[in-house]
Amino acid sequence: MYTTRILSSVALFCAIFFSGNINAQSTELSVAGSSDNLYFLPVEEEPSYKGDPDSLVHFISSGIAYPQDAIDKNVSGTVYVSFVILENGELSDVKVFKGIGSGCDEEAVRVIKMTSGRWLPGRQKGKTVKVFYNLPVRFSLT
Repeated sequence: MYTTRILSSVALFCAIFFSGNINAQSTELSVAGSSDNLYFLPVEEEPSYKGDPDSLVHFISSGIAYPQDAIDKNVSGTVYVSFVILENGELSDVKVFKGIGSGCDEEAVRVIKMTSGRWLPGRQKGKTVKVFYNLPVRFSLT
């Protein structure tokens, strides 16, 4: 029952945040100053997780294991994970840009990395392109 409440909270949060895209800023950015590492944000066609709109929510909520340290310390909150979706749907540069600690950051990164290869890449002017993406993962004990 306790696990069900945790998964329900994660699923609800994911459903709310995945209903709209949270990427929105300039058009083209250079990463590490190399012309090989250009990515777009936003793009004409946003990347999407393969399957129906609820697939990513289901995958994350079923894959998350609430860290015991976070349970012991009553830690909850949102871990914000950033990554680049490559032209082939793989992920790179997966990292936490705002975390809550107690193992939640590492758990969010672990589950997001498991989605690598399961993305349909973004498109700009008919070509697949790298796209910077932000994803919130909520941990809640209630």
